[in-house]
Amino acid sequence: MLNEIKHQKVVLKHQKINRKEYTNETPEFILEKEQFLERYNKVLANLKEEQRVAFLLNKVEGKKHSEIADLLGVTTKVVEYRIYTAFNILKKELEGFKIK
Repeated sequence: MLNEIKHQKVVLKHQKINRKEYTNETPEFILEKEQFLERYNKVLANLKEEQRVAFLLNKVEGKKHSEIADLLGVTTKVVEYRIYTAFNILKKELEGFKIK
């Protein structure tokens, strides 16, 4: 029992320690990341509403094509087409960057 209390004290002590907030990323990498995010948001904003919604539901929220189809009231083929075209536009517009 006493060992458990000692352990909890150690855990609390380590939680109170302020952790250093630094990264091993170079300033160039951070700048590139910000530029990419800016370009990505611009391209995303220029997509058609249907494409953007389907793409974000799939890639950001992780919903399946069938779930998106039920949500939007369209067929799964329509959802697949919207995601596919949105992805191709992003890939074309963000040519210098790798997209997975």
